[in-house]
Amino acid sequence: MGVLAGVLAQQASEARRLADSKPAEAVAVAGRVIDQARQDRDFASWAVAERALGVAALRREDPDAALRHLRAAVRLGQRSGSAEVAADARAALANALTRRGQGREALRQIESALTGLTGPARARAQAERGAILSLLGRIDEALPDYQTALAAMRRYGDHQWVEKLLSNRAVIYGYRQEFTAAENDLREAEQLCVQHDLHLPFGYAHQNLGWVSGLRGDVPAALHHFELAEQRLREHGVPVAELLADRAELLLSVRLLAEARQAAEAAVRELEEQRRHLTLPEARLLLAQANLLDGQPGPALPQARAAAREFGQQGRLRWAALARFTVLRAQVAAAPGAGPGPSIRSVERAADELSAAGWTRLALQARLLAGQLAWSRGWASRAEAQFTAAARHRRGGPALQRAQAWYAEAQRRSMTGDRRGATSAARTALRVLDEHWTGLGATDLRAHASGHRADVATFGLRMAFAGGPPSADRKSVV
Repeated sequence: MGVLAGVLAQQASEARRLADSKPAEAVAVAGRVIDQARQDRDFASWAVAERALGVAALRREDPDAALRHLRAAVRLGQRSGSAEVAADARAALANALTRRGQGREALRQIESALTGLTGPARARAQAERGAILSLLGRIDEALPDYQTALAAMRRYGDHQWVEKLLSNRAVIYGYRQEFTAAENDLREAEQLCVQHDLHLPFGYAHQNLGWVSGLRGDVPAALHHFELAEQRLREHGVPVAELLADRAELLLSVRLLAEARQAAEAAVRELEEQRRHLTLPEARLLLAQANLLDGQPGPALPQARAAAREFGQQGRLRWAALARFTVLRAQVAAAPGAGPGPSIRSVERAADELSAAGWTRLALQARLLAGQLAWSRGWASRAEAQFTAAARHRRGGPALQRAQAWYAEAQRRSMTGDRRGATSAARTALRVLDEHWTGLGATDLRAHASGHRADVATFGLRMAFAGGPPSADRKSVV
């Protein structure tokens, strides 16, 4: 390699380095590299610069431009004769494909990339595979990739990728409700951003800190982190759709329904404009849930249906099951004005799907709904079977799940004529909710718990009045 070619390769490498943290600077450097590389027919430097443009476009939430640049980077890498340059570009292309909702193709590309990489480049590709698996909801498979890549990047002293991996791993810990581990990762990521002048990643770290604080139920801290994140992201011209979705979840958790709906609507609108197909159905589902909680099943229904269809097209079957259940909930809430509502069998089938997909609490909620529908339509034995199945969870598990199970037991006892037992079971459901309120966390849990508490309290009062004034022995907990 000549001196000029060596200088150009260094400039391309600098554009690559800047793409994650300072995308605007990366674009400027990469543009100059491409102009010279085109003249010199230096395909390797050209490929690296195109990769930088692709990653910068991803950071600016422009997936169409990202795909265009990254596909060019793969082609140029192949023309350069460097398997490593081509594979490195392919790994970044896999990330862009995931964000466009093409998860299967993304995994195919990343597996192909891994076969052609060694050293730091392979560790980066493992990190990308972890990110893809995480975005697809396969978090238990993503974590080992993150662990391996993080250890490698610490050895190589690549602070930028260490920060990125810490921030991504924190999301996995958040989903697993390992909040202390998540916050430790994010605090270290924040320190690395400050120490190494990583401006844009600083914004993402605070967005994730806000999300984890919300999961823990610390709403003031979550709002503070979201504010810092939005300020930093907007400074870099980065759209904030995902942050708006996170904020909508938080607002739902404290029953600020109008504000939550507005934030979710803005997130859906932005994601549609950006053609961000991967995260769009998640925002649609959130908007549907906000409308449902706000007593507006009509607007909830098309968003839930679209989310179910899009999750299915992406192969995200676990989330598709949740969206289909949201469709059923909206249909029930809209009836009778919008028709007879869903069949009992469809709700029973949804409960089975949710249980198989690991949504235990929501499966229990579906059984409650199926039982209520069966009871209202005169199918007593079918209703009792669903209430009995739901009530089996009342002795263990998370607080909201146990409260729902006690509510199911209350309804089972009521339909068999045991008003005293029904009142006692309803009281137990309320006590479980009240004693464990602070531990429920955020997202939809507190919002759902508020509505559930109101349902149980209304039911309990109805049972108490129907059975006469409460006597002393009714205060005992079953």
